[in-house]
Amino acid sequence: QDLACRPRRVKMHERCSFPAARASTRYALVAALLGLAAGEDRFHWGDGRFISRIKHISSMNGQLDPAFDQEKSDYTLIVADPHEKVLTLNFALHNPKYYPTQPPSIDIDGKMFIFNPMEVIVKQLPLNETIAQFDHTFLIKVFDPKAESNQFTYRIRVKQPPQYEDIVVADAIVVTDSKGNALPIADGYKPYSSKHRSDQVTYQVTAANLPVVNLNIACPPYTGVHALERGEEFSANHTVEVNLMASYQTEHMIGCLYRDPEWATNALERLVRVRFWRLMTDEDIVKARLMSISDSGQCDQTDLNDDVFAAWPGNKSQTDRTAFKCRSQTDEVIQLLAFMQDIRVTSFLESLGPGGRQYKLTAKVPKTVYMTGGGSYYRFIVQAGTLFKTYPVFIFTAARCSTLPEVPGKVRQYGDAMCHGKVCDAAIDDDICFTKPPACTTYVDECPAHQRRRKDAEHHFCSQYKC
Repeated sequence: QDLACRPRRVKMHERCSFPAARASTRYALVAALLGLAAGEDRFHWGDGRFISRIKHISSMNGQLDPAFDQEKSDYTLIVADPHEKVLTLNFALHNPKYYPTQPPSIDIDGKMFIFNPMEVIVKQLPLNETIAQFDHTFLIKVFDPKAESNQFTYRIRVKQPPQYEDIVVADAIVVTDSKGNALPIADGYKPYSSKHRSDQVTYQVTAANLPVVNLNIACPPYTGVHALERGEEFSANHTVEVNLMASYQTEHMIGCLYRDPEWATNALERLVRVRFWRLMTDEDIVKARLMSISDSGQCDQTDLNDDVFAAWPGNKSQTDRTAFKCRSQTDEVIQLLAFMQDIRVTSFLESLGPGGRQYKLTAKVPKTVYMTGGGSYYRFIVQAGTLFKTYPVFIFTAARCSTLPEVPGKVRQYGDAMCHGKVCDAAIDDDICFTKPPACTTYVDECPAHQRRRKDAEHHFCSQYKC
């Protein structure tokens, strides 16, 4: 505030003036604030001795490397906090060498830095405005405004790590069918959100979307970021085809990966489980499969026209045409599993023999079913609420191939395997029997030069019609 001026009612066109004593006092005050020593040499703008250097630069965000020296131009500063948004630089000038109103000019990255030499000089510069790593060199030019050739530039390279927890979060996950239609989110589930860092998303699929859908993931578009799918790395924006015909519930893992040895010793990754739930008809819901564990027996899917169901005691009009026949390796028990299309479905096996015993079947724990006699009929009932389906089942004891006679010209392959009928017949048991080829000794062709027929050739079968 200019105390030398007249009171407020002074007219706007009048000029204020300072008495000599008051001006001298004011200069002394400024000189004291700027640390000017009496009698010390000071330089005007344009003077060839004008100092275009900064006395010291420091930062609260980190240490300059190497330590600051006004005659060195290049430095590196690491900002360790990836969330820091502002770089604060503190400057100290050679105040005793300047007149109070003629400090050097400072230009930072092409923009003039306006400062008050009577105050502590602080400059705040923007750091990373994204989640990626930051690497920028700030150019600080100090110069004489009356002789710009008298200048010096400091280069401070500032580096900052990425935001590790966010750099591997996918920006978006979108699923479309072959016609480009976006798949809806399944009822009761939330859409993918990068803000909430979703780790799972569930889509609803209809018959119109089959057989394949396009799963697209958009990872953050920064250096070092890749899409990750089935252990392979792709560009940050990646699309993969997913076949949905194999199952009513399909899962696919996809995500983002960040690899940069400067900031992460090991690659960082984050996966999202993408699930597809195919809408099922009533017919689909109660579809099931009956299986036996391998050392207990074997179940095969057939139909009601199979000869073994000729004596089916149930009402054929109330059963499904699909049927199962299961061969047991013993006369007493067989262990069965039931595979359903939906986890809400229940199933059980009901005997049509005396007592009508029931067995609840699951896909995880085999159920021991006790047999009565050489063969028994059962109903395999699959139920979901008011929906249900009944499959005819015939369980019988299968004979071992080693106990059955061979068909002429056929050779038994596995002596302990179970055969379908009363003889080992390759037409039925093609995984057990095979056609008997002639013995090697019956071939008339002579062996090639330097070779001879084995002495035990009579007991070996050949695959080609020559030695």
